[in-house]
Amino acid sequence: MISRPTSYQHQEISGFLYKIISSYIENQNIGIVVPPPFQMRLSQGTWEPDLIFLRAEQQSRLKETYLDGPANIVVEITSPESFAQDRGERFCAYEEAGVQEYWLIDPLRQQTEWYRLSDQHRYLPAKLDASGVYHSQVLAGFWLNPHWLWRSPMPATEWVTLQIGGSARAREMLEALRDIVGRDGLWQLMQE
Repeated sequence: MISRPTSYQHQEISGFLYKIISSYIENQNIGIVVPPPFQMRLSQGTWEPDLIFLRAEQQSRLKETYLDGPANIVVEITSPESFAQDRGERFCAYEEAGVQEYWLIDPLRQQTEWYRLSDQHRYLPAKLDASGVYHSQVLAGFWLNPHWLWRSPMPATEWVTLQIGGSARAREMLEALRDIVGRDGLWQLMQE
């Protein structure tokens, strides 16, 4: 409930996730991702998650200093001090409030846990696919390779967004480059 000091690795992971999720949703107008310090007010208490994602159609619940009700996705990056709370009190509060996806990231153990709200309003663990990638249900088309979180330095945002966005994202970036340097300039850049 109260802000706690965080490690550099915690901040690095949080910043990385903020950048890649923001980049993913930027051109699609599907929602907003908000970093701390920003509160989420639930009937179970007021919380300050490490990241929240809120769909565009629910942004009327976004107030000046807090979100009124549950986010669609909440990300918590654990620390030794928050480990029990993130898996206990927060887990239960987010589940009861209806947060659709709860991502737990443990830098100390280099582990991730992904939970999705079931039809019975209970969190069920989500599995990684055969290649070790997590696919979000809330952010359709968004996926994350958890190994990126443990790399030092973190992978470049542009590289990750190209990986996630695939050929559609590559086309967008090429069009933007062509607008900046012109068609001939783009051809010259590609030849270098």
